[in-house]
Amino acid sequence: MSVACWVLLSVAGGAQHARAARSVTGRAYFANRSELEYTGRQRGGEDFYGFISPTKPNAKTGHLSWEYWWAMDCHDFSPGLRVGSQFGCDAPVRMGGWEELTFTDPVLGQDCTAKITNRPNARWHMGGRVKYVTEAELSASPPYAEIAVIPTPAGSNCNGPDEAIKWKEEDAPNIKGVAQSSHGFFAISAVQHGQYISRGVVRGHVESESEMAYEVAYNERDWFRLMLENAADQAELSLSVSRDQMNGGVANSNVPEPSVRPGVSGTLSGQGTAVGAARHFASGASATLFTIHQHVGPGSTTVALRLTPAGRRFLATAGAVKIRISLTFKPAHRSAVSVQRVVSLRPPLPSSGSPGPPSGQITSVKLLGPATNPSFVVKGTDLGPKPAPDRAQHPSGINSCPVTPGDNGYDYGTNLYIAFPAKNWSGGRYQPSLNETDCIDLVVTKFTQSEVDFHFGPFYVAHSKQFPIANGDEAQVVVNGAEKTVHMKYGSAVSG
Repeated sequence: MSVACWVLLSVAGGAQHARAARSVTGRAYFANRSELEYTGRQRGGEDFYGFISPTKPNAKTGHLSWEYWWAMDCHDFSPGLRVGSQFGCDAPVRMGGWEELTFTDPVLGQDCTAKITNRPNARWHMGGRVKYVTEAELSASPPYAEIAVIPTPAGSNCNGPDEAIKWKEEDAPNIKGVAQSSHGFFAISAVQHGQYISRGVVRGHVESESEMAYEVAYNERDWFRLMLENAADQAELSLSVSRDQMNGGVANSNVPEPSVRPGVSGTLSGQGTAVGAARHFASGASATLFTIHQHVGPGSTTVALRLTPAGRRFLATAGAVKIRISLTFKPAHRSAVSVQRVVSLRPPLPSSGSPGPPSGQITSVKLLGPATNPSFVVKGTDLGPKPAPDRAQHPSGINSCPVTPGDNGYDYGTNLYIAFPAKNWSGGRYQPSLNETDCIDLVVTKFTQSEVDFHFGPFYVAHSKQFPIANGDEAQVVVNGAEKTVHMKYGSAVSG
């Protein structure tokens, strides 16, 4: 009997789980076959601000939220596994998700929802490289260009996720990495974060999850077992997305469905049960969440997860819980193969929006001398609580800021700062996604719902000649999302 090699590349949801070592004998039937897969999901939301009236010159006008997933796979795209070889394919794309746009007043716009899916005949490239027998490099990017949006009502402004995202990680939202394995399973995953920023203020947040893996199987039964393990991982993604939609998604959104490709016909059966979740079920009630029983052909076949009533109730309140998935494949004229996996649902993606109170307003800003150590009095309404420093350390000696003896100030992310755009400097702002750390930090001396007082830290005092403030200089002041642009005047409270 000849020795044959069958290659699988997969990014099913549980790619982080190690597989058992493989045997090294197999049938020639499995020679020169391969599969590449890539899955992920993103979710985001942002608030919109604008002029409503003279008393609300910069108020919240609306909110956009969205979520979508993608799944890609292709088969038999590579002649085999060789050290140094590159592999890749233009894979069919499956996508699903939702979008919701709401306005604070009907005069400002029409509320709408949308179903996110893939364009007809959508394809997207992905690939990698075999570096060593025990090392593989994988990379892919989300299939943005293949998104199709179906708005309700038709012709409304629901036209897809806002892609103007400032990502914090270097490669985001792409996934790229080198995986190592001694038993034929290589996996990488990425959790990445982004922000929506308008005029220096964070208006929303985005989170992305994606996974890839690389596997080698050597015989028919080994492949059946691997297929079932990947189906269990894909079921985890399906259940995670279903749960998130039950807790805030748009009802008409589609859900990713697992699939199998056994190469021969047979019968697939199985079920999923909650692990350690007896408190969620009535005494004596079954903890079965879903069942599977269907015929599958030799090609790619979609797997139907039939949720039980108990499963629907459980998912509606579940978090990152564990689920035991048992699957059995009985190929025609062959003995059955079974696997059992315990998978964890992905953590619910966080809600998105601006960090500050949407009703907050700044009414005036007063500049007090001396010029070498100025202070500021900000008056307003609903200015919110004092934000925590962001970052938590004093800027002195951090991110190219010089060491400043006696530094007692902080940066506050984008929740509290003052900026002078024409002079290209600001105080109190920290934006790691833009590599910005303000060496000019703030010392807050008063913070209430109606008044915020602060002055600069000792770095400014030592370098005030480099950052002068003159009468008439335009300044942008931000407090917990409330924003005001004024022209400074020493000794006077100005409102514009």
